[in-house]
Amino acid sequence: MKTLYLNILLLFSIVVSAQKNNTYTSISEIEKNPELVYRINLSKQNLNKIPDIIFTCKNLEILDLSQNNIKEIPEKIGNLKNIYELWLADNQIEKLPESIANLSDLENLIISFNTIESFPKSFHKLSNLRKIYANNNKIKQLPEKINELKYLKDLRLGRNEISQITEDIFNMESLFYLDLNRNKIEVLPILNHDNTSLKVLFLRANKITEIPKSFNNLRYLTELYIMETGIKNIPNEIIEGENLRLIAYSPKQLGDNQIKEYKLLNSKCEFDDSKVYIEPQD
Repeated sequence: MKTLYLNILLLFSIVVSAQKNNTYTSISEIEKNPELVYRINLSKQNLNKIPDIIFTCKNLEILDLSQNNIKEIPEKIGNLKNIYELWLADNQIEKLPESIANLSDLENLIISFNTIESFPKSFHKLSNLRKIYANNNKIKQLPEKINELKYLKDLRLGRNEISQITEDIFNMESLFYLDLNRNKIEVLPILNHDNTSLKVLFLRANKITEIPKSFNNLRYLTELYIMETGIKNIPNEIIEGENLRLIAYSPKQLGDNQIKEYKLLNSKCEFDDSKVYIEPQD
């Protein structure tokens, strides 16, 4: 009897595992057994709204609705408690609902290429986030209490309308990749605490004219991109960073004599004015 029971459990486990690996690509298929749907890919289907049947898929883990014409994300998106990957890129979304903070398992949020202006106030409650791609929107400020996203590793906010950033963004425990390219940032904050996670920092095409000396607190920074900014000098304290390996700048942004001096301070660092056209992968 015990053997039979164990065999039944094993069979059930195999069936569930197989079901989890099955990606549904049509609404008609989803409608047959929504409770057995774990993955949905309805990208490039000219959808104007999220089909109601999706909100009945209580076990849903991955949802891809990218490259449609969706304008609104209903509050009931917060009922999909098991989602850990949500793709909403390249739609016409103007705002995210507060209920998105209910997606406590969410790890990857891809919302690039929309017209989103701000993050919900409760966004910081998404404590399991690892990756946020929110580039090419109209975002004006960082999420409130962003430093509470303790597991966030990859944050892409390029091509938005952010004009101000605080030290919070540099006080994140796990963040190693930060893209702030092509915003409206004028001043970088003074850093009062050491940061041992951030490795890659994109500041290209902002209105920044100087980097505070305190940025030497970014102890593990390896790549710094300052092309198309007003930065004409980099403090020696930053250049001497033991892990710094690349500073990318625009032609004539830094003088030849400056570069020679910098190389004396850090012979392991590459100073490159040929990466002008390189952008982070979206």
